[in-house]
Amino acid sequence: MKTIKLLIIPVAAMILLNCNNYSNSNKTNLSQKKAEQSIPETTTDAVSIQFIKSEFDSGKEFYLLDVRTKDEFSQERLSFADDQIPYDSMELYRDRLPKDKEKTIYLFCRSSRRSGIATEYLRSLGYTHAYNITGGLLAWQEAGYETISDNQ
Repeated sequence: MKTIKLLIIPVAAMILLNCNNYSNSNKTNLSQKKAEQSIPETTTDAVSIQFIKSEFDSGKEFYLLDVRTKDEFSQERLSFADDQIPYDSMELYRDRLPKDKEKTIYLFCRSSRRSGIATEYLRSLGYTHAYNITGGLLAWQEAGYETISDNQ
């Protein structure tokens, strides 16, 4: 009986150690798989400004919606913005949104708070490819990317 107990303890320890190593290796494999994907991780339905810049530079087709106020839009914006609708007025201007709910739509604002709200709103309307641009115009400027203004 003593021999059985002495064998059970090391076997149990080995099993526990192997389970922990297996769990850690699965986490590593999952992280590696996400890093290898060409499409950005969209856990929060967000993409980076670098991703948007590369999409624009490569000529990919998408709809870019600025959800800041009209004054903010005229002061400074991305040259390739398709439209400007304030995030808190989207319900009023639904007719200006793309009719195709499968179209890729990227939304941005100053910092990405308002565009995050607008992204959720579009998702609630059934737009399946609506993404918030993380960091918004502030991140765009910080990266040194070009903007335009009505005052230029």
